[in-house]
Amino acid sequence: MKMVRVVYRNISYSTELKIYDPKLELWRKIENIRWSHKKRILIKNSLCSIMEFIKITEQESSTHLLVSEENTTRDIQLNRRHFTALRDAVLNTSKDLKTSACTAAGRPHSALLEIFKKIPTEVMEKFYGCGAPLPLGIDGLAVLDLGSGSGRDCYAAAALVGEKGRVTGIDMTAEQLVTARKYNESFCKQTLGYQSCNLEFVEGYIEKLSDAGIPAESYDLVISNCVVNLSPDKRAVLKEVYRALKVGGEFYFSDVYCDRRLPKHVTEHKVLWGECIGGALYTNDFIRFAREVGFDDPRVLSSAPITVDDPELQAITGEAKFYSITYRLFKLPLTL
Repeated sequence: MKMVRVVYRNISYSTELKIYDPKLELWRKIENIRWSHKKRILIKNSLCSIMEFIKITEQESSTHLLVSEENTTRDIQLNRRHFTALRDAVLNTSKDLKTSACTAAGRPHSALLEIFKKIPTEVMEKFYGCGAPLPLGIDGLAVLDLGSGSGRDCYAAAALVGEKGRVTGIDMTAEQLVTARKYNESFCKQTLGYQSCNLEFVEGYIEKLSDAGIPAESYDLVISNCVVNLSPDKRAVLKEVYRALKVGGEFYFSDVYCDRRLPKHVTEHKVLWGECIGGALYTNDFIRFAREVGFDDPRVLSSAPITVDDPELQAITGEAKFYSITYRLFKLPLTL
């Protein structure tokens, strides 16, 4: 079996070389390949299971996969884009997951379940999350959803805030934004009966909300569902959330946490990262980051254990324990 070293958006690791056979409609492993120094062939990118062509070339003693993509200086955001693309492209629905991390923990409130029944099927099927970060009693509020994905939580929030409220979802995955934007007008006007649509989706990075046009002190509530763990700069995310919140506002979100700092072989594992495990933050580090940016009193609303069902992944994670935790972080006035 030919092993190749993959260089993809500044991330390097080894993988078996595969090629897509259009006649058989499956991925086939290539054996006994002889490489010349300058030989190049086009194959499908099996690493991320996304249908983009890549080039293979041999440099020195290693074989590299060079992705034909515009160079960029946004290494942090593109690293997260890689792993998010892996999750969104490989998994058709949340049923394909190998851990319980990206499926909602616990049963949502009955009021939310009734709203979920009204949300388009495609939006629901492409939902990935580890909780239900949707508080009730938010009529008239301005809500921002970080890493909104297919938009399930945004659609539900649009119903909860009423016609006088507004909801914005931000995501950096183009495919998910296509799904999210497909139904927002009809959902608000036809399903909810609003005169105008109070739900919008913008493209951007959660570490750089200002670059996506999110003004300071413009939202009453920020929510997020199993997304912050995908960011390699979680402190930057918390800092941007604090900036975007109005005084008295709240960051109400669910995410994946660990009882220890994870070793490099776990944090760089592509499947574990795609399933929200590889990026799990040590709980004590999270609390320290939150307090450093201004959230002085983090509160745990709920916590549930996460299971790693795949034996191979269990061997990699070892004794580490993972949890889905819903936190409430408040932007309090500097003086009371």
